[in-house]
Amino acid sequence: MSVVEVMGGARRHLNRRIVAAGLSATLLVLMSACSSSGGSGGLAGAGTSSAPVATTPATTPGSTTRPTNAPASHSYPSNYFAAILAAWKAHDTAYLTLLTNASTATQLYGFGNINQTWTGTGSQGAAGSTYESFYNNAGDWLTLRSTNQDTTSKTWHAGSINNWDKMTFPSDANAYVKRFVDAWINGNVARMSLLSNATMAAQFTAMSTKPDSSYTTSSHGAAAGHSYYEVKDPSISLDITLQVANQFVGAEHAIENCYSGC
Repeated sequence: MSVVEVMGGARRHLNRRIVAAGLSATLLVLMSACSSSGGSGGLAGAGTSSAPVATTPATTPGSTTRPTNAPASHSYPSNYFAAILAAWKAHDTAYLTLLTNASTATQLYGFGNINQTWTGTGSQGAAGSTYESFYNNAGDWLTLRSTNQDTTSKTWHAGSINNWDKMTFPSDANAYVKRFVDAWINGNVARMSLLSNATMAAQFTAMSTKPDSSYTTSSHGAAAGHSYYEVKDPSISLDITLQVANQFVGAEHAIENCYSGC
């Protein structure tokens, strides 16, 4: 073998080593790029980027995540019924709903544009609830209810409507008299004044005793455009006669006078 052939063989062997080394370097670069792109089967295309990966915050073992309620718009009221009436009058729907519920708030607003000057007639308790009745200057009658457990623990939505009785003027004389006596029993002074007059309302309110729901009414004659109705309650020895002006039945101030026992 000549010197030329030996040198040629050595050169070809060196070239093969250089090519192999270059291929290894290229392969390492490609593998590195694939790993950094987050892919598992290929490279990201030109001009694209991988989407961010959502992460879950670390939690302490054994801990639980509890939803937090929105803070109350007002502090808890010391007089729950007064707060309901004030929120209703101010049209503060958020607070009114917090004190009662959405259905009750809607019902209160459904009573319309009524007189909002209220007078309470006292509260009573029964079966875990408290009830208080109110009348306004128009003679309307409203009884509210609250649950004692909720108000004691200062829990919201404790209030509701127990009874609503809008002022009306019956067109029947006997029903008109009963409307007056019922207002007397309940202590609805405004209604008594509208059905009779302020003087009679004060007179009846000042009486030391008054009937209960067992009273009776009956016709006691008629004369000169007037009807007379006897109101009796034997349990308290009540026996009075009310004079009704027939022309005003169905409107205001039809009861004009009281006789015997008044």
